[in-house]
Amino acid sequence: MHFSIKDSSFTHYYGHIVRRLFIAAGVVMILTLSFFHGSIPVDSYFAILSILTIAIVAGLMGPLQRWSIVLNALVAIASFVTFEENAVYRHQGFAEPLFWIYQSLALLFFFAFYFAVKSVRFTFFVHPDPSSLESDIARMKGQDEKPGGK
Repeated sequence: MHFSIKDSSFTHYYGHIVRRLFIAAGVVMILTLSFFHGSIPVDSYFAILSILTIAIVAGLMGPLQRWSIVLNALVAIASFVTFEENAVYRHQGFAEPLFWIYQSLALLFFFAFYFAVKSVRFTFFVHPDPSSLESDIARMKGQDEKPGGK
């Protein structure tokens, strides 16, 4: 049985993109934390917990978990504001590597927020009734199970 969230009924669900952006941001944070732990405005322990939180939230994203879609949007906007605020107010020099790291992370979370909001719109306006989404999934799974087809 083959079932993909990218099927036609899910043309407005972007959770897979949000997940990739969150993971990319987490990787950037992991790779740069050891170099800049003394320059960031929070304790390293808090930064590590934040990275883990982003990974957990990314992993929970799914079209049937409406709460996880909203949670992804909230985490994305909070992360965007945090990193953009750090880029603007704490590191105003373009030559500073930390400025570019903050700016890059802000951009990743900005795009994650955009796609998360599109998923929220899909969940609450295209499929406002969760059972209609579940029936679409069941219908697609049933089509995949037809004899003689893959």
